[in-house]
Amino acid sequence: MKRLLHVILFAVLVGAFIWLAPRPELVTAVAADARPHVHSPATRAVDPVNVPAALTELAREHEVLLVYFVPADREPMAGQPERMRVAARFAADFLRADLADKRLETEGLDFVFDGDRPRVELVRGRRPAEWYHGEEARAEVHGHVTNEGDALLWSVYHEVARALGPASRRIYVIFSDTHAAGEPCFRSHGNVARGVQLSRDSGALVVSAWIAGEGWCAPDAYEQLSLFDDRTLVEGCLRPDGTRPRLPVFELVEEAFGSLTHELGHALGLLHDFRTPAEDLMARGTRGFRPGYRGRSAAPPRVWISPQNALFLRRSPYLFDDVDLADTAEPTLEGRLGEARAGSQEVPLELVATDDGELAALVFYSPRHDTILAGFEAHGARMEVRRSIPHPTLEPGALEVVAFAVDRGGNRAAILMRGDVR
Repeated sequence: MKRLLHVILFAVLVGAFIWLAPRPELVTAVAADARPHVHSPATRAVDPVNVPAALTELAREHEVLLVYFVPADREPMAGQPERMRVAARFAADFLRADLADKRLETEGLDFVFDGDRPRVELVRGRRPAEWYHGEEARAEVHGHVTNEGDALLWSVYHEVARALGPASRRIYVIFSDTHAAGEPCFRSHGNVARGVQLSRDSGALVVSAWIAGEGWCAPDAYEQLSLFDDRTLVEGCLRPDGTRPRLPVFELVEEAFGSLTHELGHALGLLHDFRTPAEDLMARGTRGFRPGYRGRSAAPPRVWISPQNALFLRRSPYLFDDVDLADTAEPTLEGRLGEARAGSQEVPLELVATDDGELAALVFYSPRHDTILAGFEAHGARMEVRRSIPHPTLEPGALEVVAFAVDRGGNRAAILMRGDVR
């Protein structure tokens, strides 16, 4: 069971939790009174420029620590810590505001502070930048690696953990200066944005320090707003065909900030959700991050986190103070898939979830399609589910559905259910 949970957790870079009600209705689409948005002009009209709230020290047990990772053959770039604080401010504000839009009020993430500002820990790597993209890095962390990006995530995280200690009641947000020299993008040449939830109590993400570089990230939140509107054409990321498109600055800025927030979501336990891919931050919505910060003149904001992923956040000790930290026992799950027919868009299943305290929610996920399928809240120590859930059109062959459960203490369990489509 441990091995299965480890594989599932790494494969989707998540964990999960949920809140169930007796015979609940499945939440399979946007709730009737909810709309995808961040800082809609209607709800934030008092602040037409939508400057995100300043980060404050909240004295929680679970904190976020900003880390600047510099490999052995490079020197720290001037001004990076302040710009990293600005990037973190926008990412944290996105999560807080999106939850508020769903009537889930939270003060937001709590960052480790030094004095009146979030701390940025400088960690010097033991190897040159190129090493973290090479075969030796992959060999060193082979147990975690599925591709080059994962090798970078784990090799950098292991060095940070060696310097600062393994993440415990912390999420490490690591800005890594391992991107290719002169490369203005983290998506090419092995540059990376990756995030993973390590446990209920810990997580880590590695993003290119390019995100907080001069020209994309300002040292002040008000100045950052001007970059969200900057239409100056610049050379974009290297494409597989060897070309570089010319793009307005704001497109690279929103991709950078959106990717940072997306990976922070993974570190908090969120799953990919491709049901509304252009609108969902945990799909391709990183490219729509900008409108929410453009005030009343903006096009209607679109980017959001789905209600099912919001169920996960509702039981995160990083965001809510009513999570029962004394509860350390995971829920248990038993389940199976029913008979599924090719061409159908539903999967019948039976599931029993139990907990020694009280359950919080169930979320169903398709590994093949890398997306949430459905989810709902729950109450009580035991929940029986016998129903069909939505699924992309079924094709003949093997079928897999993962059920995630989390209790009110934020403890997570998962079960992989297999079947056949006939």
